[in-house]
Formats: sequence, C-alpha cells, structure tokens
Amino acid sequence: MTKQEEIKMYERIKSVMDSIRKTLEEFRKNLPRYMKERQEAEKNKQERDPIMDVF
Repeated sequence: MTKQEEIKMYERIKSVMDSIRKTLEEFRKNLPRYMKERQEAEKNKQERDPIMDVF
C-alpha cells in the first residue's frame, strides 16, 4: 500500500469516526427528553380506562 493510499484510508476512517461521534453526541443530548417522553407514555397508558382497549 502506498503512502497516498494509507492517507486516503486514514481520512476515510477519521470521517466515519467523526460521524459516529456526532451521532452519539446528539443521542446523549436528546436522551433525557426521550426518557421523559417514554415515562409520560407509560403513565398515560396506565391511566387509560381499560374498557377503552376494547374499542
């Protein structure tokens, strides 16, 4: 493998790693909101009148 090919491969890997890092940062930033929404959905599910499940 030539030096040029190694550099290209390194740049490709770095690009993928940056993309993964960005995705993880977004996920970490939004996680509290997702957890809150999930808890609210669970709470709403429990509060619903059981007879309404028939309809």
